[in-house]
Amino acid sequence: MGFWAAHGVAKSGYPSSDPRTPGNCWMTTTPRIITERLLLLALDAETLDAWIAGERGRLSALTGATFPEPLAAPPLMEDALPYMRDQLRANPADVGWWPWLIVVAATGEAVGSLGLTGRPAEDGTVLIGYALYPQAEGYGYATEAAQALVGWALAQPGVQAIRATIPVAHARSLNVAARLGMQRVGTVHDDDVGVLGVFETRHAVGTPLNRPESHSAPQSHSAPERHPAHGILGQ
Repeated sequence: MGFWAAHGVAKSGYPSSDPRTPGNCWMTTTPRIITERLLLLALDAETLDAWIAGERGRLSALTGATFPEPLAAPPLMEDALPYMRDQLRANPADVGWWPWLIVVAATGEAVGSLGLTGRPAEDGTVLIGYALYPQAEGYGYATEAAQALVGWALAQPGVQAIRATIPVAHARSLNVAARLGMQRVGTVHDDDVGVLGVFETRHAVGTPLNRPESHSAPQSHSAPERHPAHGILGQ
């Protein structure tokens, strides 16, 4: 796809000429996406395990990021982390298809997480969701990160559309969906959340600065098990 700008990011991360390079502490073996202000890091099972266990030193060593006090996952993410860790333990090659960490590039501060719910279903759809720490809301981080991940996902073979389920009264998340170019295509009911609008896009919006190492999905793949808490866009 022509969505990505070609700036030649190496597998090891930032180009050496990028003034925002924070040093040699960042993960160097997993996918990353650079946007205007953010660095998105795809998380693997080991990193999720450190997050779940509350091991700040190991988590910072694996990500190069600093995390708020007390150390915890963003709202709505805590219950989903063990499930995603177990999925990645069983399928290590699926890094990128589950959670990504949102980091402010200039400071190295982790401000939230976003991600997908596994490789595409048989119809080519992928579900996206995000959660920010409360102190990071209102700065446009969710839109910037989601635009980048939508572009990454739509660039993978087998992906036809990105979907999100959003509580119909959640104005902030509805605004993010609108900025992503998502259109409402249906409604579902969740026992815990209530009525959710189903939104979908087949086109990427915005342009990240660099394209990450590509992780391709197979052309045909059985529909993945969905974790409901991670399929909701927003909090």
